Amino acid sequence: MTDQNTIVYPYDCNFALADNAAANFQVEILSSATTATTLISTPAADFPPLIDDGSQNLGNGSSLRGTTYVTATLTCPADEVDQIQVNFKVNGTVVVNHTNPTSVQDRPQVTIKIQFTAP
Repeated sequence: MTDQNTIVYPYDCNFALADNAAANFQVEILSSATTATTLISTPAADFPPLIDDGSQNLGNGSSLRGTTYVTATLTCPADEVDQIQVNFKVNGTVVVNHTNPTSVQDRPQVTIKIQFTAP
């Protein structure tokens, strides 16, 4: 499916986090043959890319007030895979479950805006 234009799937979410609590962001690939390259930018820092399944400590709640931006480029070139499915988590809680049929897009881009709010 090399002729497809990239479809961007945008998500907005809120996550309550105390000022002194740490935020751990995780990418969990659920579909076979899917790869991911994920970039994260918080109000305090930009992080190196997460490749495939991975996690990143983003800092504590007080440093995350504002918007955190996550951009993940997903790829699933296997013709026998019908669906891409990836969970994006903060502290083990799924904040976004992205799913799309590979017939619609086999190389989607997922963008997530996360607002870390005080509880």
